[in-house]
Amino acid sequence: MRRFALLGVACALSSQLGCVVPWAEPGETGVGDTDGNGNGNTDQGGGGGDTDVVNAKPPHLGSKPGETCKAAKDFGTLKEGTFSGDFGNYTASGFAPDCGATFVAPQGIDGFYRIDLAAKQSVTVHFSIPNEDVLIYLVEGCTAASACVDSADAGRVGAEEGLTYRNAGDAPQTVYLGVALYYATASGGTFTITTSYTP
Repeated sequence: MRRFALLGVACALSSQLGCVVPWAEPGETGVGDTDGNGNGNTDQGGGGGDTDVVNAKPPHLGSKPGETCKAAKDFGTLKEGTFSGDFGNYTASGFAPDCGATFVAPQGIDGFYRIDLAAKQSVTVHFSIPNEDVLIYLVEGCTAASACVDSADAGRVGAEEGLTYRNAGDAPQTVYLGVALYYATASGGTFTITTSYTP
């Protein structure tokens, strides 16, 4: 018998019946992060078994980034689609990922999203603000030591930044998307973010 928890509501059905949990992988229970690492996943059964735990929160709207990377840990995965939003009264978080020799950490206002990927799943993100120089990046965690797995920075005012990242592993993976204004003096404005997942 497979058991699924959806926002704290248990669904227990026989093997002859289906139980669909939109943001939990089949054979897993969506009851949030219990391993203390903030990624929303706890493997209690060796990977892929019925006792694996995944993030149970519904997809998070792209119009509402977290003010810090750690704040985004409490989100559901970034929702697929195109959204407009702004940074509100956010200020620069100072988060400076190491995304390679050609990447220069942002100095301006930034925001963050959580992205949960199934094994072999890909995510594509595009982000832009008219008349501003922006950049985006993906990191595996919210500390200075966290690996940066991808980034995009054309270095031009008004340029749309885009990246595609694939979880090549055999287990689910959580990454955090940083979206930022490059210049400390930039005032922000309305951004557009488009996200898609494959498959």
